[in-house]
Amino acid sequence: MCSLADFKTVLSTARHIVVLTGAGVSAESGVPTFRSAGGLWRDFEPGALATPQAFVRRPSLVWEFYSWRREVVAACLPNRAHHAIAALERRLAAEGRGASFTLITQNVDRLHQAAGSSHIIELHGSIWDVCRTGRRGLKASRCWEDRRQPLCPALAGRGTPDGDASPAAVIPSDQLPHDAEGHLLRPGVVWFNEQLDPAVLDAAEQATAACDLVITAGTSAVVYPAGLVSRGRLGTCCRRHLWWRRKWRRQ
Repeated sequence: MCSLADFKTVLSTARHIVVLTGAGVSAESGVPTFRSAGGLWRDFEPGALATPQAFVRRPSLVWEFYSWRREVVAACLPNRAHHAIAALERRLAAEGRGASFTLITQNVDRLHQAAGSSHIIELHGSIWDVCRTGRRGLKASRCWEDRRQPLCPALAGRGTPDGDASPAAVIPSDQLPHDAEGHLLRPGVVWFNEQLDPAVLDAAEQATAACDLVITAGTSAVVYPAGLVSRGRLGTCCRRHLWWRRKWRRQ
């Protein structure tokens, strides 16, 4: 284990810095995580509702779940971790030594943007984005941000974890969110059983391939695609729950 002084030395000489964040950062703001203890919603595992297949089978239920998640996230504020990462980006820009900064996040809440971070790659999209629904529940258009809450009148007051999940409570498809041309919309996040945007993944891979310092917060950086930061030969250091990994050039 190295000291905080060692970390400061590495940070001061790094030229290409990547910060990777996961659910642990947002959890401090009150954003529920899929893997938290007792993380059930109406007796459903949240992950079981985050698939194209689930949306095809039960679009009303999935939209209620995501409408509730949007309400929860809307009430959350950035925490000290979000602000510290944004401050690091501003500090590097102010130093004028040409160091690049890229924030890669697995989180979908956009709390990093609210804290002031700007150079961000969202691996899993955002809960605030929507897009057209295509065949098999997949995306059929580019995503766009829509922060209206609720997104449609039928979702008003719906989605609470203890709400009515009976067939009689199902919202008809034509009352769910649609665009101006009548296309059924779906959440713009990347679901399980769904590929990441190739452009997003390519940008993340390019940033990590070029970096000489990776800082990870709130994630183990083991699960793909976050595990892409573990390529190469890495040393590790931990200090007060802030993990950093120094990537050494191949000999």
